[in-house]
Order: sequence, then structure tokens, then C-alpha cells
Amino acid sequence: MGALREKYVSVAERYGKVPYGPVPKSDAPPKVVESPGGRKFTLGKVERQKPRYKGDINWSDTWPVLLDGKEVASLSRNLIYGTTDEGKPKWQGSLTKLNWAGGLPPTGLGFDVSDCKSARECLEKMTRNADDVLDWRAGKEVRSMYSKTGSYKMTPPLPPGTSRG
Repeated sequence: MGALREKYVSVAERYGKVPYGPVPKSDAPPKVVESPGGRKFTLGKVERQKPRYKGDINWSDTWPVLLDGKEVASLSRNLIYGTTDEGKPKWQGSLTKLNWAGGLPPTGLGFDVSDCKSARECLEKMTRNADDVLDWRAGKEVRSMYSKTGSYKMTPPLPPGTSRG
């Protein structure tokens, strides 16, 4: 146990010098991003969760991601996944709001993204995943390695009192 304890690096030592505060303009996320499917997503106003102590990994800068004025996702910068090679906080994106609004997509669609080195990289991955969910809900066929057939297509609901059998 003594040798293991010698290798321990406290959170304050590991992340205490990582800059917290406004994102430098060179690293800031774009205000509008177009998905591969042609949808335009906009970013709302950043909400800051300040660190509670030196090296706190749970601080975050979080932007709501909007589609047609409705929040469908969020983009965050924090230390949960560590830092980039340059010592900057990594980015992550959550599609939870989209996934839970309007029919939960099948396994393999709508994954959150994490461990991204830049906001642009994170948004690119996140909007691609959002396109899959939205296309699936629109009844389009969406490729997925998790499907037995190689793709998913939402089946329209049956009228009340009927069955597929």
C-alpha cells in the first residue's frame, strides 16, 4: 500500500493550474453549427458552475444547444475527462434532452459524446448523432451496427385496437 500511495497525485496538484474562467476566443464554440444532415443548431448563453476548491473536476461551462429555438442537447467544457495535450479542459456533449423528448431511440442511436479536444469536434460528433435520432423519428432508415439488420427504421404506431400479428 505504501508504494501505491507514493504514486498518488492529488486532484489539486493534477488540475490546480488548469485555467478556469471565460473560454478564450480561439477555443470558444461557434454560435451556429450545421449538422451533416443540414440542420442548423444554435448555442445559447453559457452557464458557469464554478470550482468549489482548487483542482475541482466538477466545475463546468455548459451551453444549451437549440434546434428551432428548443433545447435538444448541451455542450460542456470541464475536467471530468481530463485535459488535452495543451493542458486545456476537454469537451463533452449530451443528447439526453433530445433522446427523452418524443420517443426513446433504439440502442445505438443518440449517444452522448465525450473526451473531445475541441468544441468543434464535439459539436460535429453530437450533431451527427442528433441527425440519426431525428431522421429515425421522421421514419427514415438509419444505419447502426447495433441493429441485427444493419439499420433502424421507426415503425409508425398502430391505430388503437389493432395488432401487427
